[in-house]
Amino acid sequence: MRILVLAGETADLGPRSTLLGLCRALRASVPELELRTTLPDETDYDPPLTVRGLLATSAAARRSHLVLVTNDAVAAPTLRGATMLRSINRTRALTAGVALLEGPTRPRMAHWLMSRSLRDLGIITAADERAARSLSALGVGTPDVLPDPALLVPAAYADIARSALDAAGAPSDGSPLIGIVPRHIALHDQTREQSNERLASVLGRVLDLTIERHGCYVADAGRPIRFRRDLSPARAKYPIQRPDADFRRSVCRCARAPRPIVWPETN
Repeated sequence: MRILVLAGETADLGPRSTLLGLCRALRASVPELELRTTLPDETDYDPPLTVRGLLATSAAARRSHLVLVTNDAVAAPTLRGATMLRSINRTRALTAGVALLEGPTRPRMAHWLMSRSLRDLGIITAADERAARSLSALGVGTPDVLPDPALLVPAAYADIARSALDAAGAPSDGSPLIGIVPRHIALHDQTREQSNERLASVLGRVLDLTIERHGCYVADAGRPIRFRRDLSPARAKYPIQRPDADFRRSVCRCARAPRPIVWPETN
């Protein structure tokens, strides 16, 4: 069976985790699977080239029996994305949107694009009840609730996790440790800088209070993936999105607790 998975083209932790969980499930349940993806398939030791661009995506869809579209592939409503989904809908492949999330408040044109894009999908599932209501409001029917496939990704082995935390300076005396993955979120009628400033200020205060009351350390698990310490984020194999990087720096400046936020290298 030939399956194409559209998981966006930004290789941050979220899209990679969703794709990894989805690929693991497909390989465990579909015999004679021929899998193509828009991000590297980390379940295959020798994966085929990733599918990039509208023409390549349409060509791969025409050869596929099933096209799965994750939330990361449709999160930003664009004319290119709407065109891609309509093009795929004209192929023989069954299409499905997997565990879509509730999106932020959008202008009228973006709302129309998202609605038109999702209506072209044959099957739609939502990540939770709130997302299901949001998708229904777009006029795409009532989707089934299906958790994010990222939940199928196994946790890191304890010794690997402990080693990464030790290298980052986290305590090894059993002190509580809270993992966070800050994300830039655009606020309505706010510029990116204004959104970052407001959100970082709130999150910084929350972290300070949590550390003060519970004596815990905080680990930011959303650091860019690096395979060599001498690589800058811009040259890393999976570079972090710039808005998220800017936001994390803002959070660190706002958090003034005596116990530091540690930044473990993750892979």
